[in-house]
Amino acid sequence: MNKKILIVEDEFIIAEDLKITVEDFGYKDVKTTPSSDLAIELLKYDKPDLVILDIKIEGKMNGLELAKYIKENYDIPVIFCTAYFGKEIEKVRKELKIKMIRKPFIDFLLKETIESEIANSKHSTQQ
Repeated sequence: MNKKILIVEDEFIIAEDLKITVEDFGYKDVKTTPSSDLAIELLKYDKPDLVILDIKIEGKMNGLELAKYIKENYDIPVIFCTAYFGKEIEKVRKELKIKMIRKPFIDFLLKETIESEIANSKHSTQQ
């Protein structure tokens, strides 16, 4: 599949596991970064079709702030993949209509969520 996916995860082992899993689903253009700062640079120049995002990441913004930034500036679908929960996360998730996968993630749920978000994405259909 020729869709670009960006994974923003600061734990190297989890980021690599996610990358390998997503590539096993058939996505070939999968990039990872540990920080919001690097993610913003990749968003500017690489324009992914989907972002998989942890809540606690390195950089000036946390995952919640980065999700808002992505939705406001790029209208790219975001999936939270996190072990963290709480009222603030749920509020942002509902406000921005972001799906969430809980860590440790289950492969088929991740695949289903990625495919659904890409299929329903306005961004994806514009290319």
